[in-house]
Amino acid sequence: MNGAHDLGGAMGFGPVEPEPEDVRFHAGWEPLVLALTLAAARPGGWSIDESRHARESLPPPVYLTLTYYEIWLAATEELLVTHGLVGADELEPGVPCARAPTPRPRWTPTAPPGCWPPAPPPSATAPARPGSPPATACGPG
Repeated sequence: MNGAHDLGGAMGFGPVEPEPEDVRFHAGWEPLVLALTLAAARPGGWSIDESRHARESLPPPVYLTLTYYEIWLAATEELLVTHGLVGADELEPGVPCARAPTPRPRWTPTAPPGCWPPAPPPSATAPARPGSPPATACGPG
């Protein structure tokens, strides 16, 4: 796929200036964008491949004017809307809209029987029978 993300060897963009290996973020908000992108993928139901495709599919005038983590944020916003986690109307003002959320199917992990869902707090369960082991997140203790 050729696009603005694939500029290897293209003329006119200046030299690539490597940064020190220990520099990961340039502003305090950048690690938050990375965390949001990774955390939202699970309930959003998208893969790392779809996330990369969303970044690489940004229009060239947008892609070429954004910083690295601004690109990640723009793609994550698109994925959040596409997968129904937020409405496009929520992103512009930056506040939740007063509308009912769209019901989404519950994600169920692949886990050994008895490990999901986590055990409810003791106050929400019926009293245990005398001599029974205490309940844990993965079944009886």
